[in-house]
Amino acid sequence: PRCESFCDSSWTEIDREMDALCETAKAADGGRLVIWDWYELSPEVIAQFNERYPDLKIETQGLTYNLSSAIVSAKATGARNTDVISGSLVSAATMTDEGYWADVDWAAFGVPEEFLTIGAPEMLPDSVNGSLMQVNTDEAQAPTTLDGLLDPQYAGKVSVARYNANVFAGYGLAEGEDAMPGLIDQPKSSGNLQVLEDQDAPLSSGDVPIALGQTLFNPNPSLSVQPYQDAGVFAQFSGVNVDAKNPAGAMLWAAG
Repeated sequence: PRCESFCDSSWTEIDREMDALCETAKAADGGRLVIWDWYELSPEVIAQFNERYPDLKIETQGLTYNLSSAIVSAKATGARNTDVISGSLVSAATMTDEGYWADVDWAAFGVPEEFLTIGAPEMLPDSVNGSLMQVNTDEAQAPTTLDGLLDPQYAGKVSVARYNANVFAGYGLAEGEDAMPGLIDQPKSSGNLQVLEDQDAPLSSGDVPIALGQTLFNPNPSLSVQPYQDAGVFAQFSGVNVDAKNPAGAMLWAAG
């Protein structure tokens, strides 16, 4: 009912505002819209956006944990920066602390005030996310709990990215703060869990067939994802970079 009410009462107004904003975006920087994120945007996502806004040309990069430093560096050097900034309250903390979220009144575009009560007002909530296990099903079957990864059958078969310790946060909330470091230390010391910079290649080959925190855009049909007990859930936000060359385009992306 809440979603139906939002669509009926708010989306028509948002859509009208977006049409006007598009004209401004087309004239800014030749219609170029630069979007840096943790992961490069998929062609399917870009194509869907361009169905609605065909005159905007998207350039995308995936920078993972280097995202914030790349944005700060671009502003300091005068290089072309991302127009859009995004992240969770944790991953975007640097952007928040350093004042990189442009002051946009999203309510003026028709976004209901009730959607703007998490985070700073200029941060537009765009999704709710949770952690998953990604599994190469040709080589392994994943357990349904993080505790299950302590089983000796998973020796050398599990990976996590260095920047992705938040996959254990839900366990800490459920079992207590002291329990979380122990859960991380035990599979690491036993050799079950490996900390990898690149999870994708060993996951796809089956050398390390279980990845905590999923990788993206891998065409291997043997890869599957599954939820696990006590996985954390977090809100994700989008907004406009104060250093944007096409702020109107960034608003379209964030709200569209």
